[in-house]
Amino acid sequence: MQSYGNPKVNYDWWAGNSLVTNEAGTFISAHAAHAGLIMFWAGSFTIYELSRYNPAQPMGEQGLILLPNLARLGLGVGEGGVIAHAEPIIAIAAFHLVSAAVLAAGGMWHLFRAPTDLGTTQGGAKRFNFDWEDPAKLGVILGHHLIFLGLGAIAFVELAKRVGIYDPALQAVRTVQPRVDLATIWGYQTSFLSISSLEDVIGGLDGICGQPLVCLEHHRVSSGILWACAHAEILLLSLVRRQRGSAVGGSHRSCLAGECPLLSGLLLPAGPSLARSAGSRL
Repeated sequence: MQSYGNPKVNYDWWAGNSLVTNEAGTFISAHAAHAGLIMFWAGSFTIYELSRYNPAQPMGEQGLILLPNLARLGLGVGEGGVIAHAEPIIAIAAFHLVSAAVLAAGGMWHLFRAPTDLGTTQGGAKRFNFDWEDPAKLGVILGHHLIFLGLGAIAFVELAKRVGIYDPALQAVRTVQPRVDLATIWGYQTSFLSISSLEDVIGGLDGICGQPLVCLEHHRVSSGILWACAHAEILLLSLVRRQRGSAVGGSHRSCLAGECPLLSGLLLPAGPSLARSAGSRL
């Protein structure tokens, strides 16, 4: 916290998380309630968009926010990029609404029943009490966040490999086998507009999805956050250099945003033909 040498800073009511800086229990309550609000918006707005979705009109012309992103994951998409099956989308919306209720209940429980200072509790809850001057404890909490990011990345790669995601070039859902080339992944940092292959996209995610898990272990056992991040970065750089020395060069065609159906489909809203909608927005 940037208190500039003043450990007793008084914050106004609108300062958000700053009000609960030294109250770990209330801090968790605020975050749980905030997550519940986000979940409720996602679930309810998905149902709202589905109720007004017109399959005869491109999604990019309907002002939709959530349905295009679900369609890119291949959920409920039929031939030509049209949403033909609403059941998976309704199930996801219902999951978000139920999760919103659970998070809201958790937030209320932490607010009214749990202690504001977790340092006074007994058992496992005390592990999540934190002090901004204790980098080791903050590292443990950050590590728990990183493991969920890593597992989420792994889950998305497995979804693409086993179930499939939408390919705007084919206007169909297909499985994608990742092409892991760390040299190519590293090169896309400054030329991501040239990506024209779903195999490279999923391969890049597959190549880095283990990094949060590696960082988790470093944060868990280290006493300093910077030390852990530095070691993870050194590991990644060494892998890239090794891959560059042994990788077999592949041909990757470059394209502009208006000429690349993959990039257009990824960056712009989708369907009834997802590619058509992307083109209509350029």
